[in-house]
Amino acid sequence: DKQTDCPYLNNVVCDNYDGGRQAARHLLGQGHRNIAFFTAAPLSETSSVRDRFAGFLHEMKAAGIAPDPKQLVTCCEELSDDAALSTELTPFQQKLLAMHLCGFDDTNVSRSLGITSIHQDFAGIGREVGRILLAALKNPAAETEKIILPVTIVPRASSQKNLSSISEHD
Repeated sequence: DKQTDCPYLNNVVCDNYDGGRQAARHLLGQGHRNIAFFTAAPLSETSSVRDRFAGFLHEMKAAGIAPDPKQLVTCCEELSDDAALSTELTPFQQKLLAMHLCGFDDTNVSRSLGITSIHQDFAGIGREVGRILLAALKNPAAETEKIILPVTIVPRASSQKNLSSISEHD
């Protein structure tokens, strides 16, 4: 799910920019103001995460919240699905679950832990890739395609907040 600027490669991705916007918009709508963007991947190396962060910043600015370098937190593999699948939560994961969260990919882990997530249509990506491959077999000279599929937010308990208890530090 990473975009490429290479003109001779087909590309099918989900709308990571809009996903970042939806996540920030949802958290802002729940009354949160002190929102960080966690990633295990450097922005310079991963277009999908870079696009998500750009969408996140867009919504934060639209809400009148000035960007702060502390809003971007690049951290360890403890955010990965493999780490989350272990039977015991690490202290870091326990702290994360105590926060109001919105993740990306809508994995089984997100669903089982009640974490709000941006859902990507992986089956749709597969269908589009299959269609493109079959079309290329029929016509090897076909023009390349750049397809961006929509994403949707799946609200769960992790992002809900009692709006009557909002403070400027949340």
